[in-house]
Amino acid sequence: MPRPSNRRRNIGFTLIELIVVIFIIAILIVVLLVAILGVFRDSKLAATRQLQDLAKTALSSYYNDFKGYPGSQFEPNQEDHRDGSWVAANHALYLVLRDKLNEDDLKPFVKYWESGAISEEGNSDNAILVDGWGNPIIYWEWDSSRQGAIAEIPGEEAVKSRDFPGWAKDTEKGAFSIWSAGSDGVWGTEDDVDGEGNPNRNTPFKK
Repeated sequence: MPRPSNRRRNIGFTLIELIVVIFIIAILIVVLLVAILGVFRDSKLAATRQLQDLAKTALSSYYNDFKGYPGSQFEPNQEDHRDGSWVAANHALYLVLRDKLNEDDLKPFVKYWESGAISEEGNSDNAILVDGWGNPIIYWEWDSSRQGAIAEIPGEEAVKSRDFPGWAKDTEKGAFSIWSAGSDGVWGTEDDVDGEGNPNRNTPFKK
């Protein structure tokens, strides 16, 4: 009689151990997944910062040559962000920095872009600069001669240049800003990344 009782106790203890082990493994898996997602997020943010820094350096060289920055010329009420004027400004920025508009006597301001920084959508003529999450960046150049100029992002409120932080004030002739919508791809949320590579900054593109 004692033997079956001992057997039952041993079986019960073994089941408890198994449950504990499974629970520990589950916790470790969750911790590992969180760590992997964090590394993935950080790599995307780093790629975005790298793109912004490279573009800013190239724009400084452009300014030294031409005494100004490439224009952006936003137009209001662009309904399709892929065809809107701010995407056209993105494409123009790519052209002038990479190709210098095919002027053979001028070297490109950017010899090459990092892999993943360009989206051509099947046609190199449509090349635009994208952030680490594959979303188009916004390039905005502010010409102080256009006081009160307004840019509108599809479905969002009008934006005045004075809303831009830091060096992109409307008192600065030819100032510019480069923005990423961040990991969620939505403008005006806390994960937006400004032209100085800072995360968690609210862009002027607020709903």
